[in-house]
Amino acid sequence: MQVSQTYDYEKNDHINRANMALICGKYFGIKDVLPSLYQIAAPVSELAYTNKNGERIETRDEIEEAIPWNERSMRTFGVVYIYESTASFIGMDGRTYIVPNDQPVLEYLKECGYVIAPYGKNLDGNSNGDDSLIFEEKSEDDLFQFSHVVVDRNLPAEIVKKIDEMESGRSYYNYNQSYANVIRFGGTLGLMSASKEEQQQLSLSERKVANICTYGRVTKQQQSLEDYLQFVLQQYYLNDQNFANIHK
Repeated sequence: MQVSQTYDYEKNDHINRANMALICGKYFGIKDVLPSLYQIAAPVSELAYTNKNGERIETRDEIEEAIPWNERSMRTFGVVYIYESTASFIGMDGRTYIVPNDQPVLEYLKECGYVIAPYGKNLDGNSNGDDSLIFEEKSEDDLFQFSHVVVDRNLPAEIVKKIDEMESGRSYYNYNQSYANVIRFGGTLGLMSASKEEQQQLSLSERKVANICTYGRVTKQQQSLEDYLQFVLQQYYLNDQNFANIHK
């Protein structure tokens, strides 16, 4: 696969984005997630977006020259976007991750200080355009009183300036990028026509998103994170017994 244009080691993205995540995390009071969650979290920079011609990937032999997905802009740090079976967040290492859009995952990310955007939308409720990162909620507490909640996830101007300088000239997502196409079976993984042998050669990140597509959804089920992770890790693509002979 080609080098990600928005997670390029030669441009020190692995250092710069991680440093910026620490700055943003400190500002919002966000803590890093447990290492166990990364067992099911796939970095978008390791997943194919299109073939070399910018078209949908149909077969596994197109993966080698495929173009990876773009990272989310650090401007959107601290917000989790959800759509279909996917959720995405930026970790404290600065990488954008895809995880299952399931209740145990979302609840845990909220415990870590993240804010969950409305389904399929930006935090501001819009479906198109850059996210203003302000969430407003009005609810009727009783017949005579209303509560008004405002969540502002915008960073200070001095931090935004540093982010813009760091991301200048490259295409980052500043809005609800769902990454949903990557897990639609046969989508950018080319799994619809993949042979059993080709499936055995999937990378670990590809196995993680293939797993999201295939296992039974438990979105509304209340579980501890650790119990949930044990469930997910036993499903086909992340069950090591099915890939015992593959070097990780």
